[in-house]
Amino acid sequence: MSTDLEIELGNLMVEAYTAQKASDLSKAIQLWNKVLKHSACTKELEANCHLSLGNLHQAQGKDDLAYKDLTKAIQLDENFYQAYYNRGTLLKRMGKTTKADKDLAKAKDLAQNELEQKQNVH
Repeated sequence: MSTDLEIELGNLMVEAYTAQKASDLSKAIQLWNKVLKHSACTKELEANCHLSLGNLHQAQGKDDLAYKDLTKAIQLDENFYQAYYNRGTLLKRMGKTTKADKDLAKAKDLAQNELEQKQNVH
């Protein structure tokens, strides 16, 4: 059974995703930041919020903020291949090829490991 806080958090997440899908970037950023500050926000959700914020900042052309958010997502979950991939593509676009290649290789390894683990479960 969900608590009122979990329901409230879920509603905030739906609003954030909806704003993000509608390309209302500023509103989506505000809502993801609200999710981050919510008392029911878990570490896993925090990592996902930073991934979303990184993507939104990148879409706004704010590469430094995007880099910070994607790095924070990785700090929160060192196996978050999507964050490594997104940060790698950002770094490549910024001309930081060596760092980009490391992130992209790490993303590939983590994604392959996750896929192998899922296949072993079934």
